[in-house]
Amino acid sequence: RWLGYRPAQQVITVAAGDNTLDMTLEAEPVLLSEVVVTGASRSPERVVEAPAAITVVDPRVLSTTSITGQAPLALTTIPGVDVVQSGVNDFNVNARGFNSSLNRRVLVLQDGRDLSIAFLGSQEWTASTSPTEDASRVEFVRGPGSALYGANAFSGVLAITTPTAREVEGTKLTLGGGELGTLRGDLRHAGVIDQGRFGYRVNAGFSRSDSWSRSRTRFDGNSLRNEYRCYGAGPPADCEAATDRPVPAATERVALRGQTIDGTTGAALGDPEALKSIYGSARVDWYATNGNVVSAEAGTAHVENELFVTGIGRVQVLGADRPWARVSFAKENENIMAYWNGRKSTDPVADGLTA
Repeated sequence: RWLGYRPAQQVITVAAGDNTLDMTLEAEPVLLSEVVVTGASRSPERVVEAPAAITVVDPRVLSTTSITGQAPLALTTIPGVDVVQSGVNDFNVNARGFNSSLNRRVLVLQDGRDLSIAFLGSQEWTASTSPTEDASRVEFVRGPGSALYGANAFSGVLAITTPTAREVEGTKLTLGGGELGTLRGDLRHAGVIDQGRFGYRVNAGFSRSDSWSRSRTRFDGNSLRNEYRCYGAGPPADCEAATDRPVPAATERVALRGQTIDGTTGAALGDPEALKSIYGSARVDWYATNGNVVSAEAGTAHVENELFVTGIGRVQVLGADRPWARVSFAKENENIMAYWNGRKSTDPVADGLTA
């Protein structure tokens, strides 16, 4: 047998000595899977109709990465997308260009709602009020999109769509755990009433994890030098020969929450407090007989001890509340939406939110 030919079979008897058999295969057309090629039209067109490179994340990938709560890990399988991880939950996603821990130029939308922290210019991934595996669709639009999607879409757009109540009727409980003391739990319930005219969906979740981030507080600067002493070196055995990285003369030395600073050496003592996130949301859908859908939903998330790398250095958010609300009207080829995002920094100890 061979690709493009009809299989052939012949029974032979092998005698003593040399044996030679010549067979001729008959050509046969082979139906291959469909191949679709897309490209730019090279002609003037409306900006909302301009072609774009879009990749939809496989639902199996979403399910695999959801248990850790690290949604950006699902994007590592997308061609042309680079993911930089600076902490357990601090990711920077970029496409078609140079990436770093500070180059945040991808707009992240959940049902059209911007998830970024405007002041820090970064994504607070753990502030999402639904787990990654509950998303009905996650797609990435590669390339500049600010003309169509607005600010921060310079390198692309990540669009996360959550399901309606009709799509996820029933109750679902997810529990998981792993390294770094990771614990995660999610509960969702959805149903329809009034002969299917109205739908509701509620969910709540909790996650916690230790962090591998370290404090760099020693007065002599060795904590920073030791962390980067292998930078640019070859095998680990050559680390001692690597040139020490420069240390700024004036550095603000602040230990991570839960740690104290030794007054003599400046070393951070103790273990940092765990990263925590508590979230929940509720949604109501009205399904019109003509197929239109009106939705209203609201939710909030409380995060503690998250660490971000920003243009001003590393920033630890001791506590923050992220309330939000959204209303939308959807019909075929049309979608009208309005949303509100809030953010309030809190002191989790003073507010009694941390043991």
